Parts: sequence; structure tokens; C-alpha cells
Amino acid sequence: MANSRSWKIATIRGVELKLHFSLLILLVYVVMVASMQYPLVAKQAGLDPASLRGGPLIWGFIFAIALLVSVAIHEFGHVLVAQAHGVRVRGITLMMLGGMSEMEEMPEKPYAEFKLSIIGPIVSFAIAGLLFFLRSLTSSGELVLFTSWLGTVNLVLAIFNLVPAFPLDGGRALRSVLSARQGKLRGTQVAVAISKSLAWALGILGLMGMNFLLILIAFFVYTAANSELFLLTSRTLLKDVKAGEIGIRTRVLEQAEFMDSTAEEMITLRTSILPVRIMAPPGAAIVRLASFRRIPRDHWRHTRIESVMEPVAKVLDVNEPLSDNLPVLASNPGGALPLKTEDGRIVGIVRSADVFELMQFRSLRPESSASARDRDDHKRAA
Repeated sequence: MANSRSWKIATIRGVELKLHFSLLILLVYVVMVASMQYPLVAKQAGLDPASLRGGPLIWGFIFAIALLVSVAIHEFGHVLVAQAHGVRVRGITLMMLGGMSEMEEMPEKPYAEFKLSIIGPIVSFAIAGLLFFLRSLTSSGELVLFTSWLGTVNLVLAIFNLVPAFPLDGGRALRSVLSARQGKLRGTQVAVAISKSLAWALGILGLMGMNFLLILIAFFVYTAANSELFLLTSRTLLKDVKAGEIGIRTRVLEQAEFMDSTAEEMITLRTSILPVRIMAPPGAAIVRLASFRRIPRDHWRHTRIESVMEPVAKVLDVNEPLSDNLPVLASNPGGALPLKTEDGRIVGIVRSADVFELMQFRSLRPESSASARDRDDHKRAA
């Protein structure tokens, strides 16, 4: 499980493929709607529903799974372009609005980001075209129904993804166009404002029509827009900060230590989280005081901390840019990652709380370094 709201189902080309809980809601909805619309869709394709093998519910499941595969192919189009531009992709999360590629960073040049964004709809258009072509070659009623139905939905998916709102591809394409003229920070601010306006419009339409799915889409668009602006602002404010500059040098625990002495030491140090050195294979983990509740208090004396330590997504190097690791830092348990030196020694920890505090200080500068740096980046890109 990647986190409390998504589940890993496969790894392809080094990229984790995950399902978000919201997609499960959508798939159930798709199965229900597809089952009800099956007779109508069959008649629109020039077919008699009674002559086809499989009932409405079976076709609803087939269509839902095929749609899931189509969305995954769409997202891997983004992955291939990102990797071609040297951008590392950690994973793909399939969710209600389609999918989201978890990239360590977006390409700095607006044109590269535009290519990365627009490839998704192009892939969906290509899938639709291929399915319509296959439809023209077959006389099988089942294949005619499948290709017509899925081809039409991929066509709609491609057009929907061109809507200029985050987290859709159209929102990122819009940001890239605006960034080419106004700089990335200002371009993102304008794109986010447009996304929020569209979210409000969708939400109002959903309430007026009592359309629950439309309301959910509006909610995801609004929250995704806020997240996009926060992430870019964070990266801009912390662009020149290395992990070692914000990390805390602290006591490093050994996995063989016992819980009772560790708890007393954490209370003495007034900290709720500490790094743990793992000997074989070499690595690190973290221990949170809150995790001690899983073990009865009278067992602490004989229980080693390896029973409650938690794995981490990565260990930060002291010379690593902090801005490149904000998403993984925020998603890690306790919002913290172990810190290591160049020779691999675990020496401390980096905490989200300290990062947010630094961001607040930097944002209070008379001339925001974020704005000035964004203008410089815009000049270099131009």
C-alpha cells in the first residue's frame, strides 16, 4: 500500500502503478451506468442486444476494466515523454479524474512541459482511432459493441482532458503556455485561478442537477489546483536549500534497542520521531512515539524498536536539493525522512514542520525571493 488512500497493483518500467480509492467509486459507478445503458449503446451500434453474448452486468464489468486499461495507457504516454526529458517518474496513481503521474519535477522549459501534457490526450485520440478502425474490420457483434463503446469513451476522455483545469492535462498545457510569457510562478497562479473558477461552476451545476459525480469532480479539481500552487510555491521558495541545511542532527537509534529506553530518551529529547540505522541490508527507518501504542506498555522492556519502526521512501543525502523531495517528504509517515552524509552515515532527520517554518520565513521577505527567482527563470527560458 502506497498510502492510506492508494494501493500498488504493479510496477512497469520502474514505475509503480497504483489505484486511488476514488477510482473504486468511479468504477462502481461505471459498472452501474454501463449496465443500464447497455441496451441503448447496442442499438446505437446497430445491434440487437438479445443477439449478443453476456448480459448487461457482464458488459458493465468488461467496459469498466477496459476503461481502466485505457487510462493506464494514457498515463504511460506521459511517462515515456517524461523519461525522454530526463524526468524520473516514481509512480502513476489512477483516480477519479483519470490518472496522475508522480514526477520528481516538471520540466523547467515551458515547451517541454507542453509536450509532456499534450501527449496524454494524443494517446487517447490514438486509442479511439484504433478502436474505430478495428470496428470497421469486424462483423462480430460483440467486437462491434466493444470497439464502438470504448472508442467513443476514449474520444470523450481525450476531449475532457483538454479542459484547462488542474489536474487535467489541459490545465498543465495552459500553465506551460502562460509560463512562456509570464514565468512559471505567475503562469501557475493564473492557471490555478481558472481551475478554481471551473471547479465552482461544476459544483454549482452538480448541485442544481443533483449530480453527485459532478460535485466530486469539482472537489477534486479545486483541491488539485490548490496542491499544484502550493507545491510550486514551495519548490520556488526552497530552490537553493539543501537537505543538510534544514535537517536536524540528532540521536540515531539502532534497531536492536528496546522500546522502554527509547521512549524515555525521546521524552527527554522532547521529540516524537527519530531515525533508525538498519544494518542488513544497510539503510534507515524511522520510529514515531505514536507507534508505541501498538505494543502493550508492559512489553516495552523486552520488545526491540524494530517491531515498531516504519520504512521510508528514501534517505536524503545532505547535499540533495530539498525542493526535489517535497512530495516524498510530505507523504512519508510522520512527514519526516532520515538524513545521511556523503559516505552513507545516518546522522539525523528532515521534518516537514521545519520545512514549512522555513518557507514562512522566506515568504515574509520584503521582495519575495520566489518572485524574483521566477522572473530570472523566465528570462533564461526565453
